[in-house]
Amino acid sequence: IEVRKSNSTNTVEYLTGTNFRVAEPSCDECNLAPSTTCELICNGSFEFNTSIPSGTTLAMGSLDVCGWENATEASPDYFTTSSPAPPAVQSSQSVNIPITFQGNQTARTGSAMTGFFAYSNQPNGWHEYIYQTLQAPLTPGVTYTLSFFVRPSANSTHFSNTIGAWLPSFSDLFGGSATTTTGQMPGATPQIVYNNGYITNTTGWTQVIQSFVATGLEEYIVIGNFGSTLQPAPSNPIISYYFLDDVSLSKAPLCN
Repeated sequence: IEVRKSNSTNTVEYLTGTNFRVAEPSCDECNLAPSTTCELICNGSFEFNTSIPSGTTLAMGSLDVCGWENATEASPDYFTTSSPAPPAVQSSQSVNIPITFQGNQTARTGSAMTGFFAYSNQPNGWHEYIYQTLQAPLTPGVTYTLSFFVRPSANSTHFSNTIGAWLPSFSDLFGGSATTTTGQMPGATPQIVYNNGYITNTTGWTQVIQSFVATGLEEYIVIGNFGSTLQPAPSNPIISYYFLDDVSLSKAPLCN
């Protein structure tokens, strides 16, 4: 059963068996709007938050960043320059910029960014995804361009070639088991996947940018790793962690 409420909080309730999901992320929660009239993503650089994070996000926990939330039961992380740094917090839990639990890292722009495990074997098969509700479904037949920047952490031992974005409908995202996993999202069919090999550059940001023609069913954007192929060959431990910044979506060409 899926029930969709239309109210001031844009709450979604989803129930199947004993699974229950609430609190669909909304740009309204911080009175945000996209930064320009042609931009369709709000808070794409993650600068606005509901509170300053003090440590890594627990599984099933909520992100503190306005307009964004974890898409599954595995939770990505939110990093800011205002978050406490070691020794005020354990190094293994630090989301301070630049002293993160995944090694030193600064945001591409501004003073905040997010990050996600593309794959980890601690526990095995762990994938994390971040998502946002679009302001309105995309227009069918129109070409859009999506861009975002990722950077593997200094602590990563393995790298992915399937970082991308899925823009599903409500029923595609919440109508099955896509959101009730800690692994790779079942049934996800990403419109955008990085197509230039493995993203291995730990000293600079890599842009993922592609254009696509909308069907009109796109209501959300989900960013993460949509595969399980790794480089080098899997060995123990497997840590494939990517920082994420500067997400943008607009009608082609890309909005500036």
